[in-house]
Amino acid sequence: MAALPALCLLFTGTTAAQPPAGGRPGAIPAGTGLNLLVLEGQNGVHDVRTPATALLVIEVRDENYRPLEGVKVVFQLPRQGPSGSFEGGVQDKQVVTNVQGQASAAFTPNTQAGRFTVHATAAFGARTGAISIMQRNEAVRNATWVARHKTFAVIVAVGAAGAAATFAARSASSSPAGSKPTLTITSGIPSFSSPQ
Repeated sequence: MAALPALCLLFTGTTAAQPPAGGRPGAIPAGTGLNLLVLEGQNGVHDVRTPATALLVIEVRDENYRPLEGVKVVFQLPRQGPSGSFEGGVQDKQVVTNVQGQASAAFTPNTQAGRFTVHATAAFGARTGAISIMQRNEAVRNATWVARHKTFAVIVAVGAAGAAATFAARSASSSPAGSKPTLTITSGIPSFSSPQ
């Protein structure tokens, strides 16, 4: 009989330490009582040649993994080196979580290449939490020339097609009866052959 209470204590201790069944996977407990989860921005890569606004979104949950509204969250960018700035050119941005427990902040990366970390800290009464959001500034090399200059490439292609149509029309009017010019269209530079 004595083994039964001990067994109950063992199961009670095991299940109490685990998050509830409805807890969101990937939540990272940090600090005391608050759990922070990155929803958007983790491992963000920013092209230093064409800086664009990047969005960071976190979710704050209590010790039972329920979203908390009204939590003060501070996003902090590095003061120097690869980094960026929030609106107004500042490195710190304070926001308050909405009814879904979410807080977001947009920043513009600077032009210094390298890895950096955005720190997000949350405070709700005596409870706190923190999480790191990894980022990287780099000169993105995987974009081809055509991808970076799409408008110019389209103009060249349309111009080439127009020139080909004009050439074919002129050749047809100046060719002897029965002979027709051949127009070959392939990807790349158009090629023409004269009438045979």
